[in-house]
Amino acid sequence: MGRGTGLHAGKRKCFFFAAGFSLTVSDKRYNLSDTNVPTHPTLLRRRRAARVRKLVAQVPVLAGSLVRIAKHCGRPGCHCQKGAKHVGWYLTRPVQGKTQTTYVPQEMLQEVQGWIQEHRRIKQLVTEISELNRALIRAYVTERKRRGTRS
Repeated sequence: MGRGTGLHAGKRKCFFFAAGFSLTVSDKRYNLSDTNVPTHPTLLRRRRAARVRKLVAQVPVLAGSLVRIAKHCGRPGCHCQKGAKHVGWYLTRPVQGKTQTTYVPQEMLQEVQGWIQEHRRIKQLVTEISELNRALIRAYVTERKRRGTRS
């Protein structure tokens, strides 16, 4: 994941909410200000074409975030009532304004992480392509103003 431009190192945050529940979230954000956007139209088109070629998914793609939830099970006498809670990994994603949560078995955790990383990679590429397209429009307008032509 660290190969793309504009990536910050991921940070883990742990939140505690309601009795017996904790939530750990990996926070990875993209920063486009690090992307050096050229101003010449030819360079913009070349850079855009390079990113479009990279848009092919290399593995399955999955939108969402993985969260680690630790909770009490509610069974009397279980070890989680006094000490370590039961821990599970869940995929969360927004669906019609609500968070949908799906349990991820431990055996699939690394595979699902790869799918999510691929989604983030493609999302980053689409964002960069959009930024390059905006710069291309700005370059076109600037060139027309320089020549003194109107639309």
